[in-house]
Parts: sequence; structure tokens; C-alpha cells
Amino acid sequence: MDKEKIYVFGCGYQGRTLELLIGTLVDNGIEMVIDVRSYASSWHRPELSKNNLSSSLRSAGIAYEHAGRSVGGKIKNVGFSAKIDQLSDMARRGNRMCLLCLESDETQCHRTSKLKPAFARRGVELVELVFAE
Repeated sequence: MDKEKIYVFGCGYQGRTLELLIGTLVDNGIEMVIDVRSYASSWHRPELSKNNLSSSLRSAGIAYEHAGRSVGGKIKNVGFSAKIDQLSDMARRGNRMCLLCLESDETQCHRTSKLKPAFARRGVELVELVFAE
């Protein structure tokens, strides 16, 4: 990666264990997870629901924020531009954050279709994390 560029990272947890997810975040120096799921709950994977995920991340030294209302992919967003501005400013200040969603294939997710272009307009590159599986 180019040291001159400003980055925000992205990843999808589909098909991955919580341990692999957290390990990948830690290995990449991620300090904060921004949950971009419209609804931060999972019937099939309760360990990845908002409260459980937040607790597990906190134990690993990673902050958590659910931002699905403003930047989620399945609902009408409230404050989309303001949230992208805020996250871009955080990235410029050196915060290493990862936008988390369910979809593991970023080409099928709003991370690529909606969020990536919004960050690019602000001079921030959204890069997908690579899982060591």
C-alpha cells in the first residue's frame, strides 16, 4: 500500500469464524470496527450480533460502533454524507478502522457499490482485508 494514501478497510464475515475475524483485524492493526450492517443482529451467528461482537472486540482491544442507520445497505440512510465525512476525517488522523458487513464478496456488497465511491470522492481508499484462511 502507498504510504501517501489514506485508507479505510473493509471486510465481510460470511463463512468465517469469530476467531478468524478478530485475528485478521488484530493482524492488520485495526483499532475500530464500524459495523455497516443495517441490522446488527444474526439469528444464525449470535456471536456476531451487536452486543456479543462488541464485547468480543473490546476484549481484543478493538473499539466497536454500529453505523448501519447512516451507512447501511438495506435501509434508507440518515446522515450518510456526514458519517462518511466523519470516518474520512478519522482515517486522515491515522485511525485504522474496518467497515464490517456480512457479505464476504465485496463485489456483491454495498461496501463496493456505495461506500467505496463515497470515500473515494473524499480522497480515502477503501481496501478489503485479506483473511489468512
